[in-house]
Amino acid sequence: MTLNLQRNLRSVEQITRSLCRAGADRQSLVVAVGGGVVGDVAGFAAAAYLRGVKLVHIPTTLVSQVDSSIGGKTGVNLPEGKNLVGSFYPPSWCSLIRSCCGRSPIVNSAAAWRR
Repeated sequence: MTLNLQRNLRSVEQITRSLCRAGADRQSLVVAVGGGVVGDVAGFAAAAYLRGVKLVHIPTTLVSQVDSSIGGKTGVNLPEGKNLVGSFYPPSWCSLIRSCCGRSPIVNSAAAWRR
């Protein structure tokens, strides 16, 4: 399923209702492919749906790779403020794809240190 996600409760509702219509159960898996908004919203939806289904992150930006690999912070904004609704729900699995980072000097420096 592809959605135009925003960091709000409407996006969480879209995901969880889609899971419900698809017949998702406690053995189902939510796969979040994208940047920080995708990881936060899909992660919170996975945490909330049936009180938690498995979550996989495939982050596509450098910042979201860091957030996904060490985080578990998921959440959405309310009109009253940022990240007011959420949970800590680390992914069951996280795939870091180096090519998603482009020519980031941080990634290139890290590669140089390994040599």
